[in-house]
Amino acid sequence: MVSYGVCVVAGVPSLAGLDPSCFAYPALTGRAFLFRRFAAWASCVPLFHLSSSYDKTPYGTGRVGGIKVEMDALSCEVRARSSEREAISYNSLMHNAVRRVATVCALVPLFCLCALAAKEFVMPTAQPARTYPAHDDHPTEKVVVAVDPYDLEDKASIFTVNYRNYGYVPVFFVITNDGDQPISLVGMKAQLNTKDRSKLYPATTDDLLRRLSHPSRNDRQPTLPIPLPKKEVKGGVSRKTWDEIEQAQFGAKAVEPHSTARGFLFFDVSGISNALAGANFYLMGVHDGKGSELMYFEIPMEKYLSAPQEKRP
Repeated sequence: MVSYGVCVVAGVPSLAGLDPSCFAYPALTGRAFLFRRFAAWASCVPLFHLSSSYDKTPYGTGRVGGIKVEMDALSCEVRARSSEREAISYNSLMHNAVRRVATVCALVPLFCLCALAAKEFVMPTAQPARTYPAHDDHPTEKVVVAVDPYDLEDKASIFTVNYRNYGYVPVFFVITNDGDQPISLVGMKAQLNTKDRSKLYPATTDDLLRRLSHPSRNDRQPTLPIPLPKKEVKGGVSRKTWDEIEQAQFGAKAVEPHSTARGFLFFDVSGISNALAGANFYLMGVHDGKGSELMYFEIPMEKYLSAPQEKRP
């Protein structure tokens, strides 16, 4: 244990004649208390090391002199208060740090949810159909049809719903009328034939809502002599998803002269591995201004798959 003493200067109250036991901390007499307060206040009374070999018994019980015992008690009090302040400061810093970390951890998911909620579907701008790698041009009829599958994650990010997780591949459908007469799409029929000769047709709004709503019951109706009313599918989707489907789906009924129509066709490719490889897209039922049906359009999907990445829209 290290002891400390004081350099007594003029004006410091004398402690002579006091019994050493009266300096036991915290029971101090009047003169000892006055001396401690004066020594703590006076800048001319520095603390310095005196000895480290005196008796190591508790304060006020050793024969080491009143001044040494008193200042050793003062040093311990100062050190205890300093340690207490350091502990309080450390605890305060740790509390603030933990609080900041907890605040950040709480805000990050909130920001992510806000960003997701703020995301809205925006229909891509259509270029002339002949600028897409996968297109079929009918120069005589002055009509061009193109398809652009959104089968990659970066392209499909325009949607708020990941349709690939539900077994659908969105195909951006573009049709350009370079003629001077409008063309009718009322009887249009699109079809995707896979390499295994499966014929896929664009999903309707009800088909998409049914798949996205996660129905829990079997929709297959039993064969009965008397048909029963068809029940609605359980479950539902948000209004935002509903609006996105209605906005995204191709719904044009005609294409005006020298203009382009566009929209998405959703094909159910669930259970089909690499559905676009070796597939062909067909479009039928397009009529000119006089009501005559145009020749069907055929687009091999290999045109899209084999196109350089930089040439894809």
